[in-house]
Amino acid sequence: LPTPTIMAPLKVMLALTVAAACLSVVASDGWSCNPVGDKKDIQACPLSQGGNTSQIIDLSCLGGSTSYVSYFNPSENFTYFLAFESFPSGAFGGCPLPNNEKSDTSAMQASEDKKACYQLGTVSSQQWIYDNSNGITLQVTMTTSSRAVIVDITCDETAHKPTFTAQEPDSGSYEYKLTTNRICTKAPSCPKKAGAGGSGGVIVIGIFFGGAFLYLVSGFIFLKFVKKAEGPPIFNFEMWSSMPGLIKEGFRYSFAIVRGQKSNYSPL
Repeated sequence: LPTPTIMAPLKVMLALTVAAACLSVVASDGWSCNPVGDKKDIQACPLSQGGNTSQIIDLSCLGGSTSYVSYFNPSENFTYFLAFESFPSGAFGGCPLPNNEKSDTSAMQASEDKKACYQLGTVSSQQWIYDNSNGITLQVTMTTSSRAVIVDITCDETAHKPTFTAQEPDSGSYEYKLTTNRICTKAPSCPKKAGAGGSGGVIVIGIFFGGAFLYLVSGFIFLKFVKKAEGPPIFNFEMWSSMPGLIKEGFRYSFAIVRGQKSNYSPL
């Protein structure tokens, strides 16, 4: 929630103190994860203190088809959002987050009427702590200059759809709870997104073979049943039957030019 100007310094100190205390508590119970590449939503989490073996945790498709989850808290009349990278365009609905916050927001609170929303945590401030001493859990902390969020994530192999709740027990401090199978040892892989070139190539190939099939079928029906023509029921059969010979002659002519040999073809 927005804080009064006169109380802002106190709120800032309180939120950051809470965040620091939380970090010191979880650090002794687990091990810090490290981002894989330049994204915060895919991290390598060590399976033991100082160990060389890590588990790759991928939360880039946390919501299934989306990279974020949301929860409406009826007692507070606020909707909470959670992602581990910046929210995609439109995830906030009509909430007017300042432009300088949109690219670094990973936790957000939106009013019921969606006329106002507040940045609760940033991508750049995230710290991941992994613990497998009593089941697999993950705790992610994130802060802003005046707010702090603690995200407690629990592994559940049967949680194919994540369960997410959120609340603000103290002003400026937020508790997120998430249950998902995406931090489990046998976590499902996130679907790979096809690149623009790959998807475009598939479309072109599909159009080509679809057009060829339509050409053959329509030619067969027209020549066989409408014109009742003799011979193979294929449009322009003479041209297509001569195509291999023309291609062969074309290659022969090209090789002759490359080798510097005299061509037997007369100019048009």
